[in-house]
Amino acid sequence: MKKLCVHCKILEQIITDTFWMARRYAHGRQTMAPDTIREAFKMLQKLDIKIDDDRTLEPKQKEDYGLREDYLDDLVWKQRKPLIK
Repeated sequence: MKKLCVHCKILEQIITDTFWMARRYAHGRQTMAPDTIREAFKMLQKLDIKIDDDRTLEPKQKEDYGLREDYLDDLVWKQRKPLIK
C-alpha cells in the first residue's frame, strides 16, 4: 500500500509538471487536442489534482479561425469535492 501511495504521488507530480505544455500545445488547435485536454482537466479536478492557471494563453479573437472551444484560456482551477479521499 505504501508503494502505491508513492507511485500515485510520483504520477501526480509528473502530471502537474507537464500538463501546462500539453495545454499550450492544444490551445487554438483545430484538432481533437483541445477536447482531450478539457476532459483531462475535468478528471484532474475530480481527483483534486491542482493544475495552475496559465495566464499566457490568449482568448480567441474575432479574426482567429476555429471554435471558441479550441481555445483553452478559460481552463481555470475550481476547488471541487474530490472523488477519492
